[in-house]
Amino acid sequence: MTFTVTIVSQHGIWQSSDLRLTKPGTRKVEDDFSIKQISFRCPDGAALLTYAGAGRVYSVHISDWIRQFLRGESYTVDQTLIQIREHATRDLGELLKKCDLKHMFSIGAYIRGIPWVAQIRNFSVTPHLGEGLVEHEFQTAALRVPDGTGMVVPWPCILSREDLALLINVSSKRPRKPKEFSDLLAEVNLRTARSANSRGTVSEYCVTTYQPPSNEGLQSCVHNAPAEMKPIFPADLLFGIDVTEVMRELISKRPISEAIAIPEKIIKDTVTPKNLLRRK
Repeated sequence: MTFTVTIVSQHGIWQSSDLRLTKPGTRKVEDDFSIKQISFRCPDGAALLTYAGAGRVYSVHISDWIRQFLRGESYTVDQTLIQIREHATRDLGELLKKCDLKHMFSIGAYIRGIPWVAQIRNFSVTPHLGEGLVEHEFQTAALRVPDGTGMVVPWPCILSREDLALLINVSSKRPRKPKEFSDLLAEVNLRTARSANSRGTVSEYCVTTYQPPSNEGLQSCVHNAPAEMKPIFPADLLFGIDVTEVMRELISKRPISEAIAIPEKIIKDTVTPKNLLRRK
């Protein structure tokens, strides 16, 4: 499992996700540094995506799987989400149903300047019955954020009532600085990780990302990082160009004292689609 929160309003999109992977059933920690966020710049807007449920399938991290099969095409926001839903059904659906594992992608997006929230999940949600059983097919639920309001999407719902009320209260407001909301999400993640509700499945450190309404000036930050953590860069697709590995290569060379030559293979891979879960 993991813990994710997405806030969407006219003032921005803020998203947080922890970095822990645990084994279903035993809750044994298998990875404490798994990046579970992806940003998309599209011809009609931008989106931030995070997920909880399956963090890794076989040896493939879900964020790496998504960014690599989407390479090479400049999809709209809607087309991007359709691709993710269809690939999830085909590549994850049967396995997750067999494991009885609920999985949800949480998305905040701006489409032509209008804020939206979306969920792509393998279970239904109804007002009176709550979450349904795991299904083979993934479905999409999307909602436009009304003017003057904000929406909070936490999943799984393991945060305290007090923190949920706090996030709902601030979700429609404009912070003095975007970092204030990022820091707030990090504080909520820390409290949730330390609570009994997390049952050890949430890391005390997390990644937050802020997407401005202008679709420019994306900001990501790691909070409460342990000393042994290496610099990380969340997955990023820019009009179908996967710049993730290029940026990670640059970050790994710090401090930069001279020009850095990016390996040719990394450059070619930025636009070469690959499905890591469909092995030949």
